[in-house]
Amino acid sequence: MLKKSGNAYSGKNSYKLVDDFLLSKGRWLMIISPYVSEYYINKLLKESKKSRIYIITSNKNEGVHAKKYYHLPIMGYIKLLASALVVGVVSLFFGYYALSLLIIQMIVLITIPYAIIFVKILFSQDQKMEIRISKAFIHEKIYISEKSAITGSANLTYSGMHKNLEYINVIIEKKRIAELRAHFNSLWKNIKD
Repeated sequence: MLKKSGNAYSGKNSYKLVDDFLLSKGRWLMIISPYVSEYYINKLLKESKKSRIYIITSNKNEGVHAKKYYHLPIMGYIKLLASALVVGVVSLFFGYYALSLLIIQMIVLITIPYAIIFVKILFSQDQKMEIRISKAFIHEKIYISEKSAITGSANLTYSGMHKNLEYINVIIEKKRIAELRAHFNSLWKNIKD
């Protein structure tokens, strides 16, 4: 049961408001939660194709595993391309001098995965999600979009959103949203990658 008092909600169904909020259409979304589960990371990855998502979490939780969702920086793409080119050149060299059908088949088998990866990177819809992990334990739970914000007790985990009795407050006042955004930006700048 979800109990409402003004813009405050309490109960096991609070997640419905938060899930709708996370999937709302907008250019960006800012999240502060000490715990971020893989369930919500996957939801947000899908959403990140449409909106920029910034997450601040702590280092003593599942959010640490979120590091695997960081996107390759431009140097990562350059290294990947360089590796593909080196393998291709070496393969061509051996294929040219050893006219064995077996070696040519090996060349094809070696270069095709690199070509697939390169094409996938070239034509993939870039996800725009950045995660920063604070060394200091952050206990805040704040979710900010362009038109509204949510604060309260709910961590961004399946249990926190779907099983626990949680309290959330929906904020629609522009001034308060601007204050929360400034607070987020201040934290974001002070957390080193």
